[in-house]
Amino acid sequence: MIPENTVLCIVDFEATGVDLVRDIPIEVACICVDHNLRVLQSYDTLVRHPDLHRFTSSRDWIGRAKDSHEIHKIPSHKVGGEGESVHQVAVEITSVCDSVRPHKGRVVLTSDCVVFEWAFMHMLFTGTGRWPFHYCAWDTSLLFEMLGIDETEPSVTHRALGDAQQLLQHLRTAKKLIDNHEVIVIPL
Repeated sequence: MIPENTVLCIVDFEATGVDLVRDIPIEVACICVDHNLRVLQSYDTLVRHPDLHRFTSSRDWIGRAKDSHEIHKIPSHKVGGEGESVHQVAVEITSVCDSVRPHKGRVVLTSDCVVFEWAFMHMLFTGTGRWPFHYCAWDTSLLFEMLGIDETEPSVTHRALGDAQQLLQHLRTAKKLIDNHEVIVIPL
């Protein structure tokens, strides 16, 4: 299912909202797995964002903050005030990716909503260093849909690490179905 020279970096963000222009990442988790979906390394942290004041001073911040808090339950005093700086998060994610990258291999950003994760990852890496991921990413949503894997089950915590762990479990279920020939996947 996954080439041997590929490491999947399962990524999940919690953010101030889901608007990729107006919102910012406040928590990130990465779980790097090999081609057999064995965990190689993981990283998670809250993100201290230098532009938080720009977002918190807008008129609709109160409503958006309340809505996003209902999802991730990160206390408002921790948003922007705790965790690693944006630059340090980028350094740490690069370090994690470099430590697990196979010889002549690639690290592929993997998510069930890759547009969201890719955009927020770009926010973290803008002006902070080199991009540690392969130029392509993998959105698992279509695979899960084709295999009948229900992604809508709620995460116990709905925090970045819990959501990334849940995605890993879905990937393991998909791999088992494919390896046991319970389904046939035909590349598009």
